[in-house]
Amino acid sequence: MKIALEDILIAARTAYGEARSEPYEGIKAFAHVLVNRTDRRVGDADHSLAATALRHRQFSAWNEGDPNRAKLQRITINSRVFRRCLRAVLE
Repeated sequence: MKIALEDILIAARTAYGEARSEPYEGIKAFAHVLVNRTDRRVGDADHSLAATALRHRQFSAWNEGDPNRAKLQRITINSRVFRRCLRAVLE
């Protein structure tokens, strides 16, 4: 699977929204869930980590009205926790 920078950033934001309070191994496990869901969509027109993460009701942190949505949309690389999520996605 070819992975674009946007996929990595959205995957890391999703991990931040869904698993940031977990230990590192829990964040990695979440990243594997995202990859597995993406792998199951091989025949879809948009088979990407970003498309899977942003798919309607796939992950609650992206749902309208979820308090995590605003947090994950404004998080930056300056956040230590976000960098942990990014590292977990890249492993």
